[in-house]
Amino acid sequence: MPLDAVETIAVDTNVIIKLIQNNQFHIIGNIPNIHFVVPDEVVAEVTYPDQRVQTLKAISDRLLQQISITEHVELILFMEISRRVESGEAACLAIAQHRGYAILSEEKRRFEREAIARIGKSRLLRTEDILARAREHKLIP
Repeated sequence: MPLDAVETIAVDTNVIIKLIQNNQFHIIGNIPNIHFVVPDEVVAEVTYPDQRVQTLKAISDRLLQQISITEHVELILFMEISRRVESGEAACLAIAQHRGYAILSEEKRRFEREAIARIGKSRLLRTEDILARAREHKLIP
């Protein structure tokens, strides 16, 4: 990726929760050349009050951009994918497939197979991938 290119990554619920629990949520929005987006369905899945407050603050502070499924194609993909996986995961995958984004998720099994089939393994990222980038930029030790 060219140095000035911006990569857009759809973030799944489990990553938000994991980063908050590990006191690493501050890296979201601070890694150069990465734009993090979070579908409405993911925001709705963050239900513990302290985690919800931190998520909404990150959105308010523009560290995360909350997005909606608005395109007809995305809605069809979402409906199809949500038969196999949870709502937040389905939204991330439908948006990533249609818009060419990467996904940041910890989900395995069915979701992982579905994501690899739809967007390829290179666009399915794990928390450790983002933590490695944060370390490169000295955001965490």
